[in-house]
Amino acid sequence: MIKKLFLLYLLIFISESSFAQVEPTPLDVNIESYMTGLSNPVDIVFYNDTMFIVDQDGIINMAVEGTELSDPFLNITSIVQFSNEKGLLGLAFDPGFEMNRTFYVNYINNSGNTIIASYQTYDDSLMGDPSTGNVLLTINQPFSNHNGGQIKFGPDGYLYIGMGDGGSAGDPGDRSQDPLELLGKLLRIDVTADSFSIPSDNPFVNESDTLDEIWALGMRNPWRFSFDMETGDLWIGDVGQYDYEEVDFQEASSTGGQNWGWRCYEGLHPFNTNGCDAASNYDFPIFEYDHSGNNCSITGGFVYRGYDSELLNGVYLGIDYCSGYLFGIRRMENGDIESYDFGTNGFGFTAFGQDDNGEMYLAKSNGIIYKIEDPCHSQIPNLYYSNDSLIVSNGVNYHWFLNGEAIENSNEDFYIPVEFGSYYCIVENEYDCFIQSNEVDLTYLEIEEKQDSKFLISPNPFIDEFSISGFKQKVSELKFYSLSGKMLWSKRIENDDLANIRIPSNLSKGSYMLQLTDSDGNRYTQLIIKK
Repeated sequence: MIKKLFLLYLLIFISESSFAQVEPTPLDVNIESYMTGLSNPVDIVFYNDTMFIVDQDGIINMAVEGTELSDPFLNITSIVQFSNEKGLLGLAFDPGFEMNRTFYVNYINNSGNTIIASYQTYDDSLMGDPSTGNVLLTINQPFSNHNGGQIKFGPDGYLYIGMGDGGSAGDPGDRSQDPLELLGKLLRIDVTADSFSIPSDNPFVNESDTLDEIWALGMRNPWRFSFDMETGDLWIGDVGQYDYEEVDFQEASSTGGQNWGWRCYEGLHPFNTNGCDAASNYDFPIFEYDHSGNNCSITGGFVYRGYDSELLNGVYLGIDYCSGYLFGIRRMENGDIESYDFGTNGFGFTAFGQDDNGEMYLAKSNGIIYKIEDPCHSQIPNLYYSNDSLIVSNGVNYHWFLNGEAIENSNEDFYIPVEFGSYYCIVENEYDCFIQSNEVDLTYLEIEEKQDSKFLISPNPFIDEFSISGFKQKVSELKFYSLSGKMLWSKRIENDDLANIRIPSNLSKGSYMLQLTDSDGNRYTQLIIKK
């Protein structure tokens, strides 16, 4: 017989409340020395477990786990003009490098112009052959500065090239806004070892008044840009003139064509609007900072996607070349941002790098490579409800809270709740940091179930798949519901096969209600947790 049951359900989310008794340790970043002894590093690129350090003088060195290898990857010093902002400035491995052994470099040649060239390795070795150099693109530079230098393959497989406005000050040739100039632009081309072509979906293809290579325009000197390895979004650190440094953001879904405003605007502010359009015709940065505190020039970075810090995940990091002002930006789903000030670290930071695991590194012109670290090495403690207890782990000390108030005499890794409300735990970890868990809301949910609805889910919590046993009825359908009651996924059951049920990979970690429907239409519900 069906009867009314009051089942406890869990709503899990991150709380941003503050507490007088114990407060979570604020998000922080340290830079720890990783390796030394290099010469003028200006770019860091990873291929598998090998770090490639681009030295401005024309040499690319290799290192594994912080130890420099004896032989350089490539030496092209004889064709590179190295002085001030000139030199070997960028490296990118072809997405098909494993098969075609092709890589690309961006350098200033002995005539002072930008060169994009392809190279190949010796046979299948991890050693570049300088004799294989093939110039794909030459861009004349009218002045010695603002050469850009970054080259990167996007998630679409095309090569993106950051070009400065040609130099001097104030863009005297108005090149950034000139659609028939490659300077002051972000370019997008389809490359091979022998040549390049224009992607058919470039935003200005077949427009006679704009060069086909242009993906975006209106930049002063996009020294360093990157793609978020998880989302594919593009982040550009564009160096300012006298007063402001900026970070430009382009969603992965963008079809290009942005105009970031230089020389009409510096950051969010008018600079020289003579002959410019209305402000509504330009795209503006997601973030800017001024030149107070000895700030002078942005070095763009990456969005952190490493394992060392769950709290830092999704934060874009950048740094100022002069002051070492290290900052973070987190872009929220609604487009708003949170920014973080991680302090100043001194002069000369030239480039970030990111390994295949999403961990980040930072190069300084004095030859030191640093690793970005969260001093708390923070992972959000996983709080869940099981067998009438709230359970959390991975801590040294525990501080439990109910509805934002500390619970007295509660310092174990579990707590047996005696009343309903919102619970969380602030966990002190081995690094003496206080990290707040997810929040668990204990309340009543009235649903209808049969009395003999017990069944076993194994394992629970699960990772990718689980099995169901102990269910006496014939099952026709299985459904996943969010704890707020939204149906997220369903599966028809054939031949009553309830073993090794695999769920879609896009279902995020958390707690859900698993509902079984038998052949008579009766429904049976139980809590299930994906970890």
